[in-house]
This record gives sequence, structure tokens and C-alpha cells, in this order.
Amino acid sequence: MPLHRIYSPVGTLSSEEKALIAKNLTAVYVERGLPPFYVDVVFLDIPKDSFYVGGEQRTIVRVVSQHLARTTPKELYQAILDRVEGAFAPLFRERGLEWEFHIEQHERELWRIQGFNPPPSGSEGEKLWREKNRAVPYE
Repeated sequence: MPLHRIYSPVGTLSSEEKALIAKNLTAVYVERGLPPFYVDVVFLDIPKDSFYVGGEQRTIVRVVSQHLARTTPKELYQAILDRVEGAFAPLFRERGLEWEFHIEQHERELWRIQGFNPPPSGSEGEKLWREKNRAVPYE
């Protein structure tokens, strides 16, 4: 499950921009075979007087992504950074916004959805979850 937390000063991103970013991020993972419901995108609007970079108030967007469903091999780090960042960077660049972004990877074995351990990658169980777009019992 990729979880993306996007921090920005209040009013930096419109509802439409947030929806577009969420759609773009979801597409990155669906293209890699994950069920759409694995992808969580949370926008955290921070009061402008509570967002500092280098000790100064600044309008910047901070994206923190966590990967649980898949672990990216080291040789593909740059490729996944490019794919994920590509879901939001064009919009930020067009708007003249500054951003910072990183991905954290966690062990799949320490993750559950609705009390279920996720089915193995590429398995029939994962195909069922993708088809249903939610966690359901599988064998």
C-alpha cells in the first residue's frame, strides 16, 4: 500500500489539483499491477505560520510517501522516484511551487488491510482484490 502524505500551507492546492494529484498517483501503482484501493493520498493543509524551511516561513509542498505493498530494488530507485514525482511535479512546476519529496519502504509482513494479510504479489488473491477494489477473503 503506498501512502502519500502531502503537506502544504493552507490554500496552496485547490480541491481540483488535489483530486488530479490523487488520480495521477493512483495510476502510477495501478500500472504496476496494484489494486487501486491500495493507494492512499492524504493532503495535510498546514497553517501558513506553521510551515518553516530553514527556520523561515516558506510556501513549499512536502510529499512523504511510504511503500508497503512492494519493495523497490535499489537499482530501480531512480525510476520509481521519477514515476512518483511525475504524478505531481508538472503541476507544481507550472504553478511555480517549490517541493521536496521522499519515499520510505517498509516490510510487507508488517501490513494488514481489514484484518487480512495482503495476498502475495501477482497472485490470484491479489487479482481478486484488484477486481473487487477492496480487501476480501482469498485462498
